[in-house]
Amino acid sequence: TISTVGYGDLTPRSAGERLFAILAMMFGTGIYAYIVGEASAMVTARSGTERETIARTKRLREFCTDKGLPPQLQVRIRRYFRHYWKKALTMDAMEEEFMDKLSTPLRQEVLHVLYE
Repeated sequence: TISTVGYGDLTPRSAGERLFAILAMMFGTGIYAYIVGEASAMVTARSGTERETIARTKRLREFCTDKGLPPQLQVRIRRYFRHYWKKALTMDAMEEEFMDKLSTPLRQEVLHVLYE
């Protein structure tokens, strides 16, 4: 199982060895749980972003169809927006990260310049 070490070739004999073995197994199990949790969180976050992109693409496709745009133009428009959305999502995350790290006065000054 996940919380055991080896096949029992080496077994703890004293109370100190048993305590160390228990702590090592608990630590290993905790690290494993953390890694699995982080991987799960990444997949969940990515799924939400992919869902948004699929919904946007669907709305864009409906717009192009409703307007009667030629298929070649529709493909070019979809490619453009896929690139734009990918870049915009990356930039929004980066901007948010930078703004969060600024001191309050510096953040206020940046916001004042941006939205003046």
